[in-house]
This record gives sequence, structure tokens and C-alpha cells, in this order.
Amino acid sequence: AFERTLGSARAARPEARLEGALVAQMVQGGVECIAGVHRDPVFGPVLMFGLGGIHVETLRDVSLRVLPITRDDALSMVRELRAFSILDGARGRAPVDVDSLADALCALADFALRAGDSLASAEINPLIARPRTEGGCVAVDALVVGRAGESASTHH
Repeated sequence: AFERTLGSARAARPEARLEGALVAQMVQGGVECIAGVHRDPVFGPVLMFGLGGIHVETLRDVSLRVLPITRDDALSMVRELRAFSILDGARGRAPVDVDSLADALCALADFALRAGDSLASAEINPLIARPRTEGGCVAVDALVVGRAGESASTHH
């Protein structure tokens, strides 16, 4: 499967520098979320959190904070979504690990602050929120864009 994928990539983009592949466990279940940070020309780095997938596109239910943030800010970002009941165990589902979501938001905020002016934006999409018993949240895909316009995507 690796050789077929590598061959397809080489055929589609012969100029690409291919250095290997990352094989990761398939993440199933949970609630799709999105977390990101972008550099606003007036406010500087701004952190965003919301439900992912079709929800972010249709409901536009996101919370925003200008960096830096505290852990309490991160918890508030999660809880202030209009759709928080989905994360809190709607219709008999187990509630997701809100603490792990707050930890992920704090880590993304810290990354953005450490990157400083070299960072244009970073997005974790999807960020799968799961109950604590299932290991909390997990980043499945991330895209980081530097100020020079170069990007790197990493899948987990």
C-alpha cells in the first residue's frame, strides 16, 4: 500500500520531495472539533475553537480569544459554544474530556506565541473530542502556515 501511494504521489507531483510516510492509528468515534490560530493584523494571534466538520461551516459556532490566554480562558472557550451540549453528553452519550480540549487549546496558544511573527496560521482539523476513558482529545490533522507562505501538513 505504501509503494502504491508513493507511486501515485510521484506520478501526480514528480517535483515533490517525498521522504516517507506516517502511519497512525485510525481514530473513530468522538466529536469533530476544530482549533486554530491566525495572526490578525490589528490584534495579533487570535485563537479559535468550535465544532468541526459541517458544524463549523453551517453553524459558525466558534469562540475566539486574543492571545495570550489562561487555562480558564480555554475552558470558557469550550463551554461557551451554543452547541456545548453535544460535547457535554447530549442524548445519553458520554461527555467528552473538556479538560483535554482545554489542554490542547493552551498548547496551540503556546505554540503560536513561541512561533511569534514567523507564524501566519495553524489549524488542527479535526481535533477529535472523546471521553476521558477513551483517551481524551486527539489531533488527527494539522496545517501550519508560516509568514513566508510555506505550509506543512501533518497527520496523526
